[in-house]
Amino acid sequence: MAAITLVATATASIGIATPQAAAAAVRDPILFVHGWQGSASNWDYMWGRFLAAGYSTEELARFSYDTSQSNENIALEVKAQVDALRAKTGAAKVDIITHSMGGLNSRWYLKKLEGLSFVDDWVSIGGPNHGTEVAWGCLDDPTS
Repeated sequence: MAAITLVATATASIGIATPQAAAAAVRDPILFVHGWQGSASNWDYMWGRFLAAGYSTEELARFSYDTSQSNENIALEVKAQVDALRAKTGAAKVDIITHSMGGLNSRWYLKKLEGLSFVDDWVSIGGPNHGTEVAWGCLDDPTS
């Protein structure tokens, strides 16, 4: 036990990062973006998995938005969420994990709102990257 304490003390005193500290220092905070007619609560399970893996609630963000808006307008909300997460954590970049429509509005942010400068990794789960005919079935037509 004395040897472990000695190694830990020596490591700390000469500035060598432990594997846990090194991993925490290099990971980006994560923004979760839900899909069509979803909400921030769609990420509850994954949120819990990241917490169990050692992330803090300060490193994670999720939000709800009105999916009846255009992806261009929602991209402005994504930008605001990225800016807020970066400000809260002091991180230069964040990672974004999306589902479905969240992939479309976050891609607009990346491509049209200079998001590539502030996002390290982008993950899309089931995003319709080239559009989909199925989306026509999602229209809320008040005349029908």
